[in-house]
Amino acid sequence: MDANVRHRAIALFAELPGVVKKKEKYLIQEQVTQSLVPLLLHLQDEEPEVVKGCQDALGKCFRFLGWSFPKKINSKKAWHDHPQIAEILCRQISWKVKMIPAVLLQCLDHLQCPQVSIRRAAAIFIGCATQCTEPAAITQEKRELIFLSLSKLHRDPDPSVRLAASQATQMVQEACGIPVGASRTQNQEEHEGLPSRGFLDIPDPALTHRWNPGSPVSHQIVASNARRRISGPTRQA
Repeated sequence: MDANVRHRAIALFAELPGVVKKKEKYLIQEQVTQSLVPLLLHLQDEEPEVVKGCQDALGKCFRFLGWSFPKKINSKKAWHDHPQIAEILCRQISWKVKMIPAVLLQCLDHLQCPQVSIRRAAAIFIGCATQCTEPAAITQEKRELIFLSLSKLHRDPDPSVRLAASQATQMVQEACGIPVGASRTQNQEEHEGLPSRGFLDIPDPALTHRWNPGSPVSHQIVASNARRRISGPTRQA
């Protein structure tokens, strides 16, 4: 999906909270809540117009939900150069949503994005999110899924993405009380023994179906099913 289509889709979704009557807010509240993580990640989009659209959409979502608007959303700084921005946003969103496993699941979707900046942002946000939850909230099954997904980025052609994935892996290990270097799983080893399918073979759900006008966030968050400073080129905004 090109930048113009992304921008229009996000703008269309941003109008949704404003056209719903107050007594009908409950009909789309879950959908609006589910849009927060994709919108936050696309604050790091390579296209300035998309970033601006996400900022506007997030403002409308926060007003709809009755939440205070995090000022860091309007920051033009790249997360890999200013990780404290991602950490602050993650804490604020995680405290409101209270569904860290679901937040992690949405981030895992974006690790497949064709955009370097989004893959990197998703890895950074995963690391931050695991620091905002109790170790018991991340089951072994979810941990294995996270480690396996991040391990695919260790072969990413962009060095800043590789570094973000490596540091996110360490942050997950720390959050779960796992010794550094002990995160390899049988599934990961089996996966690495197979011919690589390539990290871009699976399209990013945020670009293919998340912004469907009929269902702006079609990837539903279901908690029961949910599975540091990063160096690199600064995103131009």
